[in-house]
Amino acid sequence: MPSTLDPDLLIFIRSAMCSAIAVKALLLMREGGDAVWTAGRLVSELKTHPKAVEAMLRRFETAGLVERRDGGWLWRPALPVLEDLSERLARACRRRPDAVDQAITGSFDRQLLGFADAFRLGS
Repeated sequence: MPSTLDPDLLIFIRSAMCSAIAVKALLLMREGGDAVWTAGRLVSELKTHPKAVEAMLRRFETAGLVERRDGGWLWRPALPVLEDLSERLARACRRRPDAVDQAITGSFDRQLLGFADAFRLGS
């Protein structure tokens, strides 16, 4: 089923959001304004594993969504387009959560197929 999300939002989701928990973290941090988020606080809020949160925060940092500050992480998109994409993602989560879920799981489906293809015997 084709996605109903704009292509640039779909690319953002597939490149920066590794899971539904990452989307929830993005929304929490974004709504928190200038709050500094520690990994421990995100683990508590999201009820997930510390290593998953640490990996997610590194991914957010690489994507230019957060910066390290005062022993934690601050929501600070490096470019206006990242803030715009984040706002559009928040809107999509409210209006079309199924499409956001599909964008995330569709990314994993392609990764899994690529992994499986590595084991395919010569044709």
